[in-house]
Amino acid sequence: MIKSIRVVRPSIRNRTDKTTPFRPRQNWFSLEPFRSTKTTSVDSLSQVYRKSDKNARTKDNPDHEKENVTVRRNHVDQFTDRNFILIDFEAISNEVCEFPAIWTRNGEIKAIFHAYCRPSKAIRPDRYNGFYKDFLGHNLNFYLKQNSFNNVEWQFCKWCKHHKLMVETQKGSFSIASDTAIVTQGSEDFNFLNTSLMNNKVSMDKRHCYKYFYDLDALWIHAIGTNPPGSPRMHNMAKDQGWNVVPNAHSGIHDTLQLYFVFDGLRKSLENKENVLRRALRKNRALIK
Repeated sequence: MIKSIRVVRPSIRNRTDKTTPFRPRQNWFSLEPFRSTKTTSVDSLSQVYRKSDKNARTKDNPDHEKENVTVRRNHVDQFTDRNFILIDFEAISNEVCEFPAIWTRNGEIKAIFHAYCRPSKAIRPDRYNGFYKDFLGHNLNFYLKQNSFNNVEWQFCKWCKHHKLMVETQKGSFSIASDTAIVTQGSEDFNFLNTSLMNNKVSMDKRHCYKYFYDLDALWIHAIGTNPPGSPRMHNMAKDQGWNVVPNAHSGIHDTLQLYFVFDGLRKSLENKENVLRRALRKNRALIK
């Protein structure tokens, strides 16, 4: 049963000083609307009650090496008692413009990270309005007012560290914890991530956490026995199997929630089968040649 999720999401309207570095707000969202087994309302993410979480503003432990987290030596090979970070980016010109992530463990959503990013390069308004405005549902100025990808990605790594999903060394390098894995639908999300890291001059040598990911499409093939359906793929996966269908395609946070429902359905089908996760493991070719 899904109990609650923790959300990190910057608000343009609530920011009083746009020059101040982004500090995430974490709020508790009730997931009562998501208990339906059919269709999740478009407004489900806004039909919630918020309360402040003072722990979100506490400083990180400066003693990185003493944290009780183990850096991965072997890949995650089972679903039970393991942490999965589910990600489905949105992008403008192959750069991440929306950075959502859902942390799930044993079928329960534990926390959510969500932020928007501004492009690192100039985007022609006519090109944006010709495709991206309708596709993403926001005008270009919305993204230009957001924090940089560097800032948001660093906050994501710190969020993972806070939840013991990653380890940070004293030199600022992040590695995935031994009981944690990243899951995406296909490889395109990591292509967006790699492009954003390179364009924003984030050292790939300090992002060992992105070396591997697990492919939802491969899990589908092993669980269902057929090739994945057409676009919008995850929505059609959910419809095909009678799982929760989340509307609002091309919204990163909604698509990541859809990824959660599909992943959880596949997890239930595959958790007693051996070597399934190993077959879905993929290398990030930008980090591993």
